[in-house]
Amino acid sequence: ELLTSVVSLVTAPLESLPDDFNLSPDSSAAIVSKETREKDAEKGVISLPVPRVLLRRESLGYICDVLLSDLCNKSVFVFVTSTIARLAKVYENSSVLLELLCDVVVDLS
Repeated sequence: ELLTSVVSLVTAPLESLPDDFNLSPDSSAAIVSKETREKDAEKGVISLPVPRVLLRRESLGYICDVLLSDLCNKSVFVFVTSTIARLAKVYENSSVLLELLCDVVVDLS
């Protein structure tokens, strides 16, 4: 439970990015445009850069392996899939996650 809380907290800022957004390898964080900052300021919201959460293949593999576990119930599945969706917004993570999820699908079939 502690581990899931840590992962959730680390990836939470990525949730605010649009689904079609992908942090490029050239950036250390998602830069918020001046136009967006101005619009947010009118609403009383402060926009901050979202840091890249880059994980090693091994770490991403552990997250995907949870889906193969006998202990994977509906709430765990929802947590893992939302975490994977957040992490996939980082360019380097997305291609690795795609490979790992394909492996999970093969193992489940």
